[in-house]
Amino acid sequence: SIEDVGLSNAQWAKEKEMAAMKEMRAALKLMPLFSGNVEVDSFVLVDPVIHLEVRRDGTPNWQFEMAQAAPAPAEPAGGGGSGGGAGVSGFSLGEVSIRNGRASYTNAQTGAAFAASEVNVDLALPGLDDPFLADGSLVWNGDRIAIDLKADRPRALTEGGETPVALAIATPKLKSDYAGTLKVLGGLAFQGDVKLDVTSVRELAAWAGSPMPAGDGFGSLSL
Repeated sequence: SIEDVGLSNAQWAKEKEMAAMKEMRAALKLMPLFSGNVEVDSFVLVDPVIHLEVRRDGTPNWQFEMAQAAPAPAEPAGGGGSGGGAGVSGFSLGEVSIRNGRASYTNAQTGAAFAASEVNVDLALPGLDDPFLADGSLVWNGDRIAIDLKADRPRALTEGGETPVALAIATPKLKSDYAGTLKVLGGLAFQGDVKLDVTSVRELAAWAGSPMPAGDGFGSLSL
C-alpha cells in the first residue's frame, strides 16, 4: 500500500501529472507465480485523478517510449542454454476497483473535451477462460451513468477471436442494452441485438453538447 502517488505527464501536456491518487493498494499471490500463473488478489485505487490528453499532431500522453532491450547473452561453449524462464500461462484478477475517481480527456486535434467525476468501478476476472465482469458508475455532465459489462471468453479477445458480450448502460436520459459478440483485434467487430430507450431526444442532444433548435418535436424514442 502506498499513499500520495503521482505519475509524471508528458512534457508537452497541460497537467503536471498524468495520474495521481490518494492511495494505491495491491496484493499479488506468490505461490502461483512458480507455476507461471499471475493471480492479483486485489488492486484498489482510492481517489485517483487521471488526465488523458492528445496533442495537436495526434500524439496521446499515454504513449510511452520503450527502452531498448539489452542484447541476449551469448550461449556458453558446448551449448546447454536454458532458453530463458517460463512464460505466463494464466492470469486472474481478484478485487480490482476504483473508488471516487476523476478523469478528464482533451483532444487538441479534434477539440473534444470530456470530464467525469465520482468514478466507482469494480472488475473481476477469475481467469482468462472465465467471464470478465465490470460494474460501476460515473457522473458526466451532471448525470450518473451506470455501466454493467460481461464478456464470457476474455482469452478470445487477446488471441484475435470473438466472445459473447452483454452490455447495459443506464442514465436518466437513456437506457441501452447490447447482447451479442465482440472482437477487438484486427479491427473492432460486433454483431448482436441492441435495445435503446430515450426519454427525450431533444434533452439527450442538449446533454451531449449538441442542442437542437427550439421546438416541441423529437421527444421519446425507442429502437
